[in-house]
Amino acid sequence: MHAKRIRLLLHAMSNKLVAVDACIQQLRPEDIPEASRDSYRDLQTGVESIKGILHEAREAVLEVLHKHYPEYPGEPPLVDKNNQALKMGDLVGVPSPETADMWSNEFVGTIISTTRGDGLICVRDQDDDCWDIEASKVTRQ
Repeated sequence: MHAKRIRLLLHAMSNKLVAVDACIQQLRPEDIPEASRDSYRDLQTGVESIKGILHEAREAVLEVLHKHYPEYPGEPPLVDKNNQALKMGDLVGVPSPETADMWSNEFVGTIISTTRGDGLICVRDQDDDCWDIEASKVTRQ
């Protein structure tokens, strides 16, 4: 189905943007040579602009899907284990890992992507590592 492919592409774009954003956030402005500081600020501004564009593109894609693909069931609601709605930017508690999970301990992180469309969210931890986690496993803080 086209809808699933579009969701996967949006998720992949979001993850790449998050990786660039994480790299930028790790740089300290005072460590950047004076001659490069304007470029650094331009890069920061560009990433923020792309985030906005990606969000608008996602909304437009969802509108097209609903209009032209009547079989498209819609985005699954993203709720935490207490049935609280989740969205990008929310702070969530991630539990200790189960056997199949990739993270090594419980942590608190920020939702950075909800575009995957299969009940998974991408959560960035305090070490700037990103994890795809079932929304129903986390607790909104």
